[in-house]
Amino acid sequence: MEKKKMKIRSYGLIAAVVFGSMAVILIAINIYNKKDNPTDWLVYSKSLDKVAVTVDGQKLTLRDMAFYIAYDEAMVEEQAEIYDAENTSRYWNVMTNGVFIRQLSKENAMKKAIHDEVFYQMAMHDNLELTKEDEDTIAEVQHMFWNSIMYEDKQTRLGVSQEDLNTAIRKIGIAQKYQSIYAQLEQTDMEAYDIGSEAYENLLEEHTVQINKAVWERVNYGDVTLEHDNSIFQE
Repeated sequence: MEKKKMKIRSYGLIAAVVFGSMAVILIAINIYNKKDNPTDWLVYSKSLDKVAVTVDGQKLTLRDMAFYIAYDEAMVEEQAEIYDAENTSRYWNVMTNGVFIRQLSKENAMKKAIHDEVFYQMAMHDNLELTKEDEDTIAEVQHMFWNSIMYEDKQTRLGVSQEDLNTAIRKIGIAQKYQSIYAQLEQTDMEAYDIGSEAYENLLEEHTVQINKAVWERVNYGDVTLEHDNSIFQE
């Protein structure tokens, strides 16, 4: 009789562990859904003046972020078409190192915007001037962007003007030139100040960055210029 009681207690313990684990998983899923998949996504084209991030006091709005979103969404979509041309949503919802590609790319877009703003502000502080060759290069990049990435339907979904996007590209050109100059002053290669590098991370510590999560987390990245199935548990 005592053995039967022990077995019953053991089964009860196993059940408690199993159902307890399921509860933890369900809670985690619920938290993920609330944090990264809110039901109140922003309508991007109607939210352009909302501040996404502030770098050293300079506010970057969703209008300023539009280029990074359009460009990075296009780059991920290219890989998604290679992965599954018939259903590109599958690639966007693949997990790598515990993070969905959709979320990873969104984080990278923000990192790029911060990186470029840091070097752009440094360039403006030092009164950097562009040469005609620089201007020609920027114009070429703008032309390529409009002919290979930005189509009318995407621009409509973003809600920004051609001038908005061209201004962003020009700022990036200035930032990249100053990054090269700064690297030379530090007697190193330009790549030493790319995102994720030790030198850049040390430099970033000298600057103040504040991401406005109340806005940025409501940006439905991956579906701003594109449209996908948002089922986060699709392989």
